[in-house]
Amino acid sequence: MVETKHLDAIADHVQFLINAMSQPVITSQEQALVGLKKSLTDAFNAIEGVEVKGSDNSNEEFKKSIDSLDKSVKTFKERFETTENQVGELESKIETFTNIVKNVNERLNALEKPEPAKPITIKVFKGKEEINGVELEYSAAKLPEKHFKSDSGFDGFVCFPDGFQTEEVIQPGETKRIPLGIQCQIPDGYEIQVRPRSGKTGDRINVGWGTVDGNFTGIIKANVSNDTTEPYTVKQGDKICQLVIGEVLPAVMEFAAEGEEIKATERGSNGFGSSGR
Repeated sequence: MVETKHLDAIADHVQFLINAMSQPVITSQEQALVGLKKSLTDAFNAIEGVEVKGSDNSNEEFKKSIDSLDKSVKTFKERFETTENQVGELESKIETFTNIVKNVNERLNALEKPEPAKPITIKVFKGKEEINGVELEYSAAKLPEKHFKSDSGFDGFVCFPDGFQTEEVIQPGETKRIPLGIQCQIPDGYEIQVRPRSGKTGDRINVGWGTVDGNFTGIIKANVSNDTTEPYTVKQGDKICQLVIGEVLPAVMEFAAEGEEIKATERGSNGFGSSGR
């Protein structure tokens, strides 16, 4: 006779199979699933041939099917639990790895976006100097300024000494030293680079690059050349050059040891114009 507990067992096994099938199945479970399905099929086939008050033979066949089903379910559960543990470990490792990657990315982003450097302060003074016993003052000197905050250079303005000319004529092919009328207190480790302005260079009025060393406290001037065929007049207050603040890297120069050879490079001694036009 088919006992109620057998029917309950089948119900439990079927419910377990439904629950198992609702979760992702990994390849290592497939063999167990095949065996489980076969056992379920055998069990249901046995049920079809058994009445609640059936023959002993039919009842015996049903019990065998149930036993087979129990073994298949146990095997499946063992493999499923093992795989489930492996999945749990894998998920834990993935989570750890994800956190590591996130941490690395955060550090990379911090490197790519460094904190902006704090601006240094350069004190600017309206110039005073003595030439041939004559005291000169530059009371009309203007503070160098940036047109845009992100500009690398400050515009430098022409300033002649008080009581003298308010303009200077530079003849074609001539170079003159034009004063800006300012003195600067430059912090240690920095310099001021005097550079040409693109607008002037386009007009062929060129300013030679110059360096104002950190320990120089005299009047800053610009070497202005007229490369046109017409006289050029520099006037008081004209924007004549750029002043760019540069950091000075500590360095030393020394002669190489006797017998030491300079290392060969791809370029070698090829100089002006060697890279083409």
